[in-house]
Amino acid sequence: MTAGRSFDQHDWLRDPLAPPILLVEAGAGYDKTRWCETLRDRALEAGFTTLFIEPASTSASQLGELVDAAERGAGPLLLVIDGFDRAPDRRFGEAIADISARQRPGDRIAIASRNRIAIRFRRRWISGGAARVNEAALGFGRDQTAALFEGALPDNAVDMVLAWSEGWPTAVEAVHLGWQRKRRTHDANDMARLIDEIWPDVASYIEDEILSDLAAPQRDLMIRTAFLETFDGDLAHKLTGDASTWDVLDQLVDRHVLAADEGSDPSYRCHPLVRRRLESDLRKRGGEFRHLARKAAQIFWQRQDVQRAITCADLAGDGALAARWALSLDTAMFGVSRGGRELREVMQHVPVDILETKPRLALAHAFLAAKSGRIDVADRILQHVRTTELNGAAGSDRLLARDTAIVEVAIAMYDGRGFGGPALAALDMIEAVSYGDEGIRGFVENVRCAIAFDASDFPEALARYRNALHFYTCQNATNGLGYIHLHSGRIYAEMLNIEACARAYDHARQLFLEQRPQDEQSLRLIKPLQARLAYDQGRFEEAQRLSDGFAAEVGQGGYYWDALYLGFRTAAKLAARRHGDADARRTLDGAIEFARLNRIGHLEHLLLLERAALAPESDDVAHLLDRGPLHAASPLPWRIRDLRAVVRARRDAMAGDLDGALARLFAQLDECHVQGRQRSRIDLLIAASLLLDQGQRRERAIDMLHEATRLARKGHIVAPFIENGRDALALLSLLASGAVDGNGAGIGNDPFVSQVLALQDEAPSGPATLLNQRERDILRHLAEGMSNKLIARQLNISPETVRYYLKGIYEKYGLHGGYANRRALAHFVTQTSATHH
Repeated sequence: MTAGRSFDQHDWLRDPLAPPILLVEAGAGYDKTRWCETLRDRALEAGFTTLFIEPASTSASQLGELVDAAERGAGPLLLVIDGFDRAPDRRFGEAIADISARQRPGDRIAIASRNRIAIRFRRRWISGGAARVNEAALGFGRDQTAALFEGALPDNAVDMVLAWSEGWPTAVEAVHLGWQRKRRTHDANDMARLIDEIWPDVASYIEDEILSDLAAPQRDLMIRTAFLETFDGDLAHKLTGDASTWDVLDQLVDRHVLAADEGSDPSYRCHPLVRRRLESDLRKRGGEFRHLARKAAQIFWQRQDVQRAITCADLAGDGALAARWALSLDTAMFGVSRGGRELREVMQHVPVDILETKPRLALAHAFLAAKSGRIDVADRILQHVRTTELNGAAGSDRLLARDTAIVEVAIAMYDGRGFGGPALAALDMIEAVSYGDEGIRGFVENVRCAIAFDASDFPEALARYRNALHFYTCQNATNGLGYIHLHSGRIYAEMLNIEACARAYDHARQLFLEQRPQDEQSLRLIKPLQARLAYDQGRFEEAQRLSDGFAAEVGQGGYYWDALYLGFRTAAKLAARRHGDADARRTLDGAIEFARLNRIGHLEHLLLLERAALAPESDDVAHLLDRGPLHAASPLPWRIRDLRAVVRARRDAMAGDLDGALARLFAQLDECHVQGRQRSRIDLLIAASLLLDQGQRRERAIDMLHEATRLARKGHIVAPFIENGRDALALLSLLASGAVDGNGAGIGNDPFVSQVLALQDEAPSGPATLLNQRERDILRHLAEGMSNKLIARQLNISPETVRYYLKGIYEKYGLHGGYANRRALAHFVTQTSATHH
């Protein structure tokens, strides 16, 4: 039986449009070899010439010769590489890249590895367009497990096997072996009864089955290696000092107690449940446990596997050694190059009391605090290091100064205060010492991309994005690649390249999901960005789901201030759509309180402006509009400038200064146009259109709204029209119908405009639709050419009632003019209604 039925091997071999390269990536215990062997067998049946290669026993030159010979055979070629991670050197990957470059139509390459596969060919990575099979696909599923037990297990027992085994094929087989032994002793006559008896404590039962009857050398080896998640035979030999270690390992693999990959130098893994049981036995040995952990730490250190060395030093209780080795990683720089998650895994093994005496470790802690949104903690550590170290004798320590600069930049990225002079100087300092280090250069370009976005210099931001993408790709820095794709998504969203934006967000999400373990903090960060995109495009249910997820996780930190703003704004707009402005104000009040408690830079100011936009006449709005930037040297972010212009213009119009209000909006529109902020122009154009209509400048209002729809259509942006309520929708209906005095340039029954109006009608609550059912009925008959008397007769009401309804309809649309214009409006509204109801 073969695991991985969720990936159809036959379809991949036969489909001419399938990716020609397949990557099989999973840790030990997932039986990749058997999966690949099954793939080979199916390929032979399908007429492929097949090559099954084990890199540990095949050189790069031999691989090339074998493929050259195979390509002369009949039919397409399937090349299977089982154990790419065991390739002796980089030349093996280069050989695969060369082979992939000359693949013929129909040829296939499948590569299996315990680690993420990264093979570069010239300027591209062959993994870019490849199909992937991961642990989820290789693991046993419900149907496969039930079939293995011949359908004899009840459903709850199958569930328990899967929960215990984590889908690990060798663990499932261990359960199966125990079951077979019970059958041989005739204890399985009533299998359902037997399962009911033994399954209340399935873990204990399986442990007993696996560990029972172990010979003393086998049990001793298992206990001495129990603190290691994975290990190799050489490490086990050094820890035990037993010459028979290799034979014992083979015996344990044969009994399914250990899982091992198939290679000349395999690594071994014991299932976590069994390992925890054995580790408790090891800890009872006291000093021996600490001795073994320290010995393993030294071995890992000699192998330059610093992370595992630190973990083992911590297990041995030697915090000073763990701290010294953590420093050897270059700490804060390690977090920049590898991501916050990997740095957290290292720092959790460094005792907190040592941070006081190791300033660079303290700065690494500050870096993590900044990334998780604990800005106060990061600030305190930074100030302490500056006071006690940089101003003292250690002021000439270049690495300490560089790490201090990294923390300062990280704080600026996450606290929302903007990049002032000190942060920019810190970035310059980091860049000056980063020559030759592609990881840190990727970080610098990433930050400069964010700075350019905040300055609305989108060409510069995209250039920095491409630079960062190059450096991160060279380093295969998954975390960095994910974050730079998030930045590019924000840029594309503002430029109304919505397809590129959605692709960037999806690509980032996939990168974070593929990390082992998954990068949960980064996955949280994507939600408010995707929620804003879904909301803008009228996918309100999806936006609500993402927004609810954001609201549940926002307290866990790790968000840029801009992502927090978009998340809170989307939540408020969705609340207004469901329950009206009062609920939106309550949502914003909670967000404002969050911003105050966490003291996140410009976030509170933006949220206060959002609340002011709901009621610009409030007394406290004037004080808010007079507020300057938090730092004299830092200009207000463009999101604040745009929103302030809208709120101030509405307030000026209420005070009777309509011309001043319009001048303010037009000036902000000019800035948006010059700086390329297309998405923001839509909001400003709608605001200007409504003010023009308020001042009886209907034709100019329609022109502004027409420009807004032209931009919105590019990205299918529907939400701004809906959230501006009756007035915007009335103007939109008039624009589409052409029913405007002196303006014959209607845009017809435009599908985009029709969808906007339909989405407003479908709103479960919030602002009411423009017309009630009786008004729609009257317009429908008017569009058919009926007179008032005929309409009255049709609806069984008086002609005076018809005139009353028509007067109310025209007032709602602010329409004055001839009968032809009214007929055009009636025709448009009824056609739109018929399309969507």
